[in-house]
Amino acid sequence: MIGIREDADQSADIDVLLERGQIVLPVRFHGAVLDIGPVLATQGGSHYEDYRHSLGGATPAAPEANRRLLADLAVQMLLLLNARTVPLQLNHNLLRFSMAKGQPRTERLPLLRGQPLLATLGAECRDRLTRQARIAVPSLNRVGTKTHEGHYAPENLAVAKELPVAIGQAALHGGTAAAGIRTAVLLEVLECAFGYRSTQKDIASRLCPTGGNLGSPECLVLVKRNGQTSILRYIPLKHQLELVHSGAAREEPAVADSIHVVCIGNREKTTRKYHEFGENLACIDAGVALAFFKNAAEVRGLAVTLDENGPIEPVLDEVLSLRTEYYRVMWTSQVSDAGLGPRLGGTCLGARRKLEQRVAARKACRLYDASNVQMKMVVSLLREATPALSPGLREQALAQLTVVIRARSGQRYHLHALTAGAAPSLLRLPLADAHHDTCLFMQTRLAEAPVQLFFLTPLHRILERHGPEGHDASLSVAGEWVARLWLRLAENGLAGCPCGAVVEDDLLAQLPPQFARHFNLFAFVFGRESAT
Repeated sequence: MIGIREDADQSADIDVLLERGQIVLPVRFHGAVLDIGPVLATQGGSHYEDYRHSLGGATPAAPEANRRLLADLAVQMLLLLNARTVPLQLNHNLLRFSMAKGQPRTERLPLLRGQPLLATLGAECRDRLTRQARIAVPSLNRVGTKTHEGHYAPENLAVAKELPVAIGQAALHGGTAAAGIRTAVLLEVLECAFGYRSTQKDIASRLCPTGGNLGSPECLVLVKRNGQTSILRYIPLKHQLELVHSGAAREEPAVADSIHVVCIGNREKTTRKYHEFGENLACIDAGVALAFFKNAAEVRGLAVTLDENGPIEPVLDEVLSLRTEYYRVMWTSQVSDAGLGPRLGGTCLGARRKLEQRVAARKACRLYDASNVQMKMVVSLLREATPALSPGLREQALAQLTVVIRARSGQRYHLHALTAGAAPSLLRLPLADAHHDTCLFMQTRLAEAPVQLFFLTPLHRILERHGPEGHDASLSVAGEWVARLWLRLAENGLAGCPCGAVVEDDLLAQLPPQFARHFNLFAFVFGRESAT
């Protein structure tokens, strides 16, 4: 046992224990609270320097009676933890006990990784790290099996109700016929990324998947034609464009005719259901929509040029400023004729049919049979699905992403790490016997999937180099990668499902030390759908 001295650096004492293979669990009274955790270990646990830098200043002392009660709680909790009768992981979080009106109160708090680095980051970047650390500790209300009834409960559908509205014919707004693109063709592209289809029960369902079925990505079209600028909103259930703004272009000199598609994320939808994770989910959903948008444009002979430099028209900012509490611009892309000419017919027609089949076959699957998926196929699918990005922030975010593959072979899981930067690699990771059957998801059915993917990034490094925009880009690229993979599963006899509730402590405990300060941005599982 080592006494924690808040005014001293005890790293040497801690290091001696860790080098001997010991695991250190700090127990600390300070003021009116008692903290137990986090676990300090060379692999899978927290770093002592992170813990030391997180120690706050002095707080008012608790009454003696409360201190005795907290001490009793500490003893009982340590006995339960030592006997392994409490299913708690304290690798990157701690338990805080306090007394409120004579009753014990317990909180589970995340520990920020890379505490010494926080001083180099601005306030907004520190807030991003704090948010990601809290997301890493899933809420207990996500434990167990995610039922269909819970997922589609009335309170969760308040912002995403599937309306029994038949999809009508497009209202072809003449203002979009610019840059050599017919309005009908543009609408087909928008439908794939933002639109709906009618099911047998005449219920409109989204073609492109979104988290929680909320449909957070929405679409505006910016048209510059004959010296005029128009902004139109895509209405997915009616499959038509609605004029929002029209006026003389502000550029001097006048620019050439052009069409820009603007994806705006409705964060109000995602945060209402998923709270802090909803901020991340809006970016992930936008990346998924971008993958569908790029695919749909390509098979219709359109060229897509992503604009990473932010808003492309002042009037667009003015329109969105009226709803800043709801919307954020996620990406903008110029759309133009790819100039395929006569080649457009046969080549694109076949590719278009293939994409339509992929989109129709894609679905979320939560029950998987016992068969495994060969590792060779998993890696091949991931590499085929890797986004092809132009130089810029998204490409740099992709270079920092590592996909940790947890795939079952026989009766055991094995770990691999796949990167997709300038020098892509596949690395086999060691997995201890104690971890091969660990459940990494709060949703137990998804934990039975034979292939589990985790998209990790060194968030401190991303924020230090690129700020909050780097975090957003990383989330969006992860979403684009998942979407491209998902579209390829059905033709290989597979089905998949995203998962936001990952027990990150358990995941990091299985990984080598170089991943200790990585954060999991998103997870996705797949396999062969169960017949039952």
